[in-house]
Amino acid sequence: MVKIAYEYIERMGIRDTQFIIARHTDRKHPHCHIVFNRVDNNGKTISDKNDRYRNEKVCKELTEKYGLYMADGKEHVNTERLRPHDRAKYDIYEALFASLAKNFTPSTLPPVLLYLNSVIIPCL
Repeated sequence: MVKIAYEYIERMGIRDTQFIIARHTDRKHPHCHIVFNRVDNNGKTISDKNDRYRNEKVCKELTEKYGLYMADGKEHVNTERLRPHDRAKYDIYEALFASLAKNFTPSTLPPVLLYLNSVIIPCL
């Protein structure tokens, strides 16, 4: 896991700075958290431009390379463990999903969900 974390850091362009890799086994799936100083050892800021998109790309590549799996979708999140503002986002998502299920036929529901995933889900 540490090897993969180091590779992630390198691919994300996080270099010449302080960082911590914290491995967790408190869930059914082992995972780690990476915390790094965005000011490198030379006093320059490490760019966070497009971090979200780079992160997604790097995670998919590492997942494939090492035979890992992506966590289940937003429908499987334990909302009881979330902070209030994060839980509110899931409550909104669930209310929208329930409303869509009542108001759309199966043939019209998928395009609507695709739209919601592109607009709302990135906010979660």
